[in-house]
Amino acid sequence: MKSLVDVLLGIVGVVALVYAIIRFYNFVTGVSTGFTRDLIIAIIGFVVMCVCALAIFLRHSGAEEEIHITQ
Repeated sequence: MKSLVDVLLGIVGVVALVYAIIRFYNFVTGVSTGFTRDLIIAIIGFVVMCVCALAIFLRHSGAEEEIHITQ
């Protein structure tokens, strides 16, 4: 179940990043009429991607690894 949550967080993060890039591109080129709205949505998409990446990292940082020392 843990890997399914990681996959879903990864998919949501990638989709949020792509959406943020598209919105930022629209903001820079002036394609749409809501310039400020495009920038705010791009920032929100980037924040969502950062939260997903942080969640994936924090889920794996506490995992104990078995270290086998051979002599």
